[in-house]
Amino acid sequence: MTADEVDMIWELIDVDEPGIAFEMLCTQLYEHDAEVEDEVVDRLQVIGTAMQLKPRQWEILRADRS
Repeated sequence: MTADEVDMIWELIDVDEPGIAFEMLCTQLYEHDAEVEDEVVDRLQVIGTAMQLKPRQWEILRADRS
């Protein structure tokens, strides 16, 4: 991820928009073809579920993208 993308995520958190920040984090990881370990996706699932977000946010990171 670029520094600007990370800054935007932090800005969203700072203005009390954690759901949008979470969505942006997952989307950017996906768009950058980041290799996200299953353990990390499991943690994102716990966080996303606690925030009552839609599972597609983190599920896209589990997809076989080879």
